[in-house]
Amino acid sequence: MCDITGGLWVVVLTSSNNVVQGIHLENLGDTCVGGGVTYLDNGVSFVAGRYGDSMLVKLGEERDEDTGSYLSVLEEYTSIGPVVDFALVDLDRRGQRQVVTASGSGKDGSLRVVRNGVGIVEEAEVEMPGIKGMWNLRKR
Repeated sequence: MCDITGGLWVVVLTSSNNVVQGIHLENLGDTCVGGGVTYLDNGVSFVAGRYGDSMLVKLGEERDEDTGSYLSVLEEYTSIGPVVDFALVDLDRRGQRQVVTASGSGKDGSLRVVRNGVGIVEEAEVEMPGIKGMWNLRKR
């Protein structure tokens, strides 16, 4: 699980004869402030950034002596959301204004420059035969 400061934790249950004897939390390391964590496979997890970039992290068997973390970042996925504020600025003084955003919050906050618009990079595609259409539903 991920906490509000970006710490990634594992919950360890100790049991005897199918009865839980204790609960222990172990800090694995620091990531972005996560809106969701998904374990993929082979010690690799995806942490969806709530206030900034998302991360793909790998869980190591030994704690790193320098950082005190079990985690190593495999990849970061850039996000400009959530945009808290923005301004149009002529950075090059050529008369072509660009959008500068105040993105994120807290330790994941940053200033981002949007030069030519927002691009979409397809990371994966899953074939799902038989699907005619997709739409979202309200919670209630």
